[in-house]
Amino acid sequence: MTPSTAEQFRQKELDAYQRELAALSPEQRNEQAWFTWKRQAGDRLLADPTRPEARPLVRFNPDFFDRSRPRTDIQVLIVGRLYRDLHESDDPQYQRLVDFRRSFDFRSLVSFLDQ
Repeated sequence: MTPSTAEQFRQKELDAYQRELAALSPEQRNEQAWFTWKRQAGDRLLADPTRPEARPLVRFNPDFFDRSRPRTDIQVLIVGRLYRDLHESDDPQYQRLVDFRRSFDFRSLVSFLDQ
């Protein structure tokens, strides 16, 4: 089965990140990594942290979760935002995000903050 265009694009991005990471020194690999969505063609994938639009990349910490709780318990609630261009997309994953963002009332989460 031939990978979709979106899958090919993601693999190309992943391969580029892996090449860039392989070129880092051990000291650089232990520093906080940064990214930006505002890349120009040919720019490196990891961003210069001094750029105002740079955002930190993070590593998943499996010890963050309380494994004594039932697997169905909600332990983390992540609220992200889509940027201003909520455009229709042929990518079904992105389109689900767009549809969710347009329909969800984020004010309904306020009550969770006090628990």
